[in-house]
Amino acid sequence: MAIDYSVRRATQHCAATGRELQPGEAIVSVLHDEAGEVVRRDYSAAAWDGPREGAIAWWRSRLPDDGKSGPAPREALLRLLDEWADRPDQVAARYVLALLLMRRRVLRPQADGFLTGLRGDPSGDEPAPALRLVCRERDEPFDVVVATPTAREATEIEQRLAELLGAA
Repeated sequence: MAIDYSVRRATQHCAATGRELQPGEAIVSVLHDEAGEVVRRDYSAAAWDGPREGAIAWWRSRLPDDGKSGPAPREALLRLLDEWADRPDQVAARYVLALLLMRRRVLRPQADGFLTGLRGDPSGDEPAPALRLVCRERDEPFDVVVATPTAREATEIEQRLAELLGAA
């Protein structure tokens, strides 16, 4: 399973005004929780009046000339990892996101090893192993259930993360 994600194209339109965003324009990208789904919206900096209820993470950038938005900042990725901690339906996506953050050197295994014991599997059938990871910037642990996705799930997770985060 690949954990490289192509950078997603920005929406090219401001979510607040509907106005077309111009190359070089300052924008704010926001991850929202809408009915249990994480959705990305782009806003012109002029129309941005702060995060609304349900906002998970947001960051400022400029719309490049080629229309591709860059990767989400580390803190936005960590907030999404936090948000998915209590979401059993996101256990596989959270595991893939944690692997991506390890690859980007944002998270690292805790000194006492990868496996920290057993955690409840979201299906409730049996315990599942977990990774204990530490954030280099926050110096706090993240316990992530090892939930290797199926090939179909991996493709869906890859597409979803690319759309949400423009992660690379």
